[in-house]
Amino acid sequence: MQTKLLKLASALTLLCVGQIALAQSLVGHVSQMTGMIVSKRADGSARLIAAGSAVFEGDTLATGDESFAKLAFLDDAEIILKPQTRLRVAGYSYDAAQPSRDAVDLELLAGSLKSTAGKLGKRSPGATTIRTPGGDVKAEGGSFILALQPSETPMPTTSLK
Repeated sequence: MQTKLLKLASALTLLCVGQIALAQSLVGHVSQMTGMIVSKRADGSARLIAAGSAVFEGDTLATGDESFAKLAFLDDAEIILKPQTRLRVAGYSYDAAQPSRDAVDLELLAGSLKSTAGKLGKRSPGATTIRTPGGDVKAEGGSFILALQPSETPMPTTSLK
């Protein structure tokens, strides 16, 4: 009897965890990385990231010293996080059949990144916003570097490549 109850409790736990994971919107995955990367979920839980790890809407990714992460989004966009960077995926909406719903909302909290537009950025210029402590950047497609300079008042700088 105890064995049956334990199996039933385990099955219910897996079902609940699965439903929670489905409720979060998948936005992409970590395609490459070096060093230590931590992801903090919208619910406050944290996990260590490995190559292949899923990235969800609401996640805040943080790279350590000498750590890099390359994120591959569902629309084939790529973002490279450089060392000591924190990036929050505040919102992500991409559906190949519905360009009118395209929207990306990112927050660069610290550090620097290199962004290369995917399908969303190419078909919906201006649908991507990267918020920083110093102001918002509207990405118009292409590739660019965005870095927060360490100072009392962080100011974003951009460089097109």
